[in-house]
Amino acid sequence: MTAPKFASSLLGWKASTKNKAKLAWVPNVADVDNLESLTLAAAMLTSLGIPNPNLGGIPTAQPPANPGAHLEDSVRSALAQELPVLDPSRLWEVRRER
Repeated sequence: MTAPKFASSLLGWKASTKNKAKLAWVPNVADVDNLESLTLAAAMLTSLGIPNPNLGGIPTAQPPANPGAHLEDSVRSALAQELPVLDPSRLWEVRRER
């Protein structure tokens, strides 16, 4: 399955002075106190083609400070666009409750 287009805008590397792997940069979605979380999140970013600054890559953009809210808005927008195409026989109402 291909990641939605908005995924790479929510994910990235952030500078870190305190983390389990002692890295200068960590994935913004990783638990910095958990080496497995850091490793898995780094592999995910690599598979999405997001450069790793720990390996000489240059970060493409600063990820949002609060990716959760951006994720909710992006999923809502994507569903609002895609659901009517997938099943035009239904009247779709997609909203995000706040």
